[in-house]
Amino acid sequence: MRFRYILIPLALCLALAPGSDSQSPLKLHFTALGFSIVAPRIGSWGSTFTAVQMYLPPTDQYGANVTVQLQSYGDSMDHYIKLSEQGFDQMKLQVVRMDRRSRDICVLEYKGQMGDRNLHFYAKAIMHSGTVYIATATATENQWDSEGDTLRNCVDSIALDSAGAPQP
Repeated sequence: MRFRYILIPLALCLALAPGSDSQSPLKLHFTALGFSIVAPRIGSWGSTFTAVQMYLPPTDQYGANVTVQLQSYGDSMDHYIKLSEQGFDQMKLQVVRMDRRSRDICVLEYKGQMGDRNLHFYAKAIMHSGTVYIATATATENQWDSEGDTLRNCVDSIALDSAGAPQP
């Protein structure tokens, strides 16, 4: 079902910045960790794919994380939000807050039981040219107390480049 792909990915961001290396414009630099890596070239893609997924060091056997997904979506942000909320209801997740920042940008914070874990999510979705770019942070409720600001700052930093991304 379509709602499974709406605001459900698990994720986390450290110090991700696209590089300016002239031979590899898709180089990711993790300055704080002391390494960089060339991102794989992306040709065509289907309806949804995970572009990047990053983890904080695990605590209590769970690694808080941020995932960035690209989702092909031809409807409005209003419909995307409604569909997401239906998915939350179906999964018995509680919406903590929703912030509609503009016509094409929405931030959602939600929490609930997933399997044997009580999880907290924070997501920012940007709709552009039939694609939703969504960064989602996931942590346990206990981790959210100490890592929430780091995760929230990472998710809030997602922005579209002026050129946009390849179309599916």
